[in-house]
Amino acid sequence: MAGSRFAQAQHRIRPVHIVLAAAIVALGLALRVQGAMGELWLDELWSLDTALKMQAWHEAFWTNFSDNSHPLNTAWMHLMGAERSPWVYRIEAIILSTITIAAAGWTVIRHGSGNTPVRLLTAMLLLTVMYPFVHFGSEARGYAAMMLFAILAFAAAEDATDRDPSARWRFCLWGTLGLFSHLGSVLVMAFLALGYGLSVWPEHRRWSDALRKTVHLSAPYAAVLIVFILIWLRDFKAHGGIIAFGGGTDACEGRSCFVEALGQLVRLSIGGHDAAYAGLAVGLAVILTVGAVAWLAAVGNRRAGFYAALLVMQPLLFFILAQPTLPHGRYLLGAFIFWPLLVADVVAELSERGLIVRVLTGIGVLVLIALNAWSIGQFLQTGRGDYAQAFKHMTDGQTSKTLRVGTNMAFQFSMVMDDLVQRQAPDLTVDIYAREAIARAAPEWLVTVTVPPEFMAQTYCEGSLRYTLVSKHPYWGFSGSSWGVYQLIETSADAALPALPDCPSVPHPRTRFR
Repeated sequence: MAGSRFAQAQHRIRPVHIVLAAAIVALGLALRVQGAMGELWLDELWSLDTALKMQAWHEAFWTNFSDNSHPLNTAWMHLMGAERSPWVYRIEAIILSTITIAAAGWTVIRHGSGNTPVRLLTAMLLLTVMYPFVHFGSEARGYAAMMLFAILAFAAAEDATDRDPSARWRFCLWGTLGLFSHLGSVLVMAFLALGYGLSVWPEHRRWSDALRKTVHLSAPYAAVLIVFILIWLRDFKAHGGIIAFGGGTDACEGRSCFVEALGQLVRLSIGGHDAAYAGLAVGLAVILTVGAVAWLAAVGNRRAGFYAALLVMQPLLFFILAQPTLPHGRYLLGAFIFWPLLVADVVAELSERGLIVRVLTGIGVLVLIALNAWSIGQFLQTGRGDYAQAFKHMTDGQTSKTLRVGTNMAFQFSMVMDDLVQRQAPDLTVDIYAREAIARAAPEWLVTVTVPPEFMAQTYCEGSLRYTLVSKHPYWGFSGSSWGVYQLIETSADAALPALPDCPSVPHPRTRFR
């Protein structure tokens, strides 16, 4: 009896756990504020450009849909107005991402079994310190909101397994807000519904009953989704059947895109090691995740069905459909947001095993935290790019009212330069020349946008022109670009120096660097 009472007391949330949880939330807020201090990068500037062109904030929800359409974020940026500090546009993401930490802790303890304090603190700590959540929780885009509403929709779906009559309406509410945060939430909601079906099936042992319950849960959200699709089609038709797409600088083929995207997400969550090991990282992540889900199912954890749908079946569908088409880990955040909950449930189960298992589990969690601390440190050093310093290199001592610059990625470069000119030199005119026009136009400056710092040549040659490297401005992490600033030093006709037979030309935007 005494042992039983002690075990129950061990599993209760006590004041010390509340204090620790509050400290974790405060740490999460501090990290996200620090992550928001850098400059805006391309996609944030694109969102800002869209927001400032709107006549009213509500236009974000019914028109001007694009490849970068994150309506809640766009509406926020419109309300903030032009020429604000970057962190102002990121406040919405910071707040919602910080709430996600508390929401994850609240969600993971409500229906789980085992050591409740361990589940609470593990889930919250991972959401706080894992680099992907810090990065996208401090970026003026829709990912932070999408992840919050995905967690809350998960909680509503779990409530539905207990026959809570309000659950389907909360599931619809959070799904709708997720829909207006990022279109990736549609797939998350579909697999949440599937997870719910897998969770209720053992109760009835009939697929028809599980399907009926799943349809009952999802019907309100499905109705909202249909209305949204009709609005989207109307806007699509009004714009001549064209969706604005910014293009990409990274090329990949078929299912290798999925491997590289998942590899980026995993690599940057365990210290950001070389991309050459992406396949190994993906393999280990898949084995550990599938193994964890299978083990939770074997021990009777009621969330195993949800985890199987969200963390196994959802990525599998991406792989089968050869998605995403660009190797960016952010496209898989709709699945990854549930990984801390999975780990929290596994850690809670293992915390009730023997001493050696508990020690090894604790060491594993501490190593994961340390690796992510290193990743966050790297990110905070460079932010999403150092464009203002590059701009300063080109404009210091500038006497002309026109700055002439060539680049290998005109779309990205021109949007960032427009923002820099507006903020720092509104009287300056910048003429930008694409890679193909550099030899003919002979601009004084050349900026590489898509070349990693370690692959930047000391000299580039275009026709008779020779450019030498002046400065490197790297970024680290998921978002941004590394700029190499080059200055024209001579033409072969005027040069006193001999020609350089091995002098490379400016790389094509889609050149792969390994």
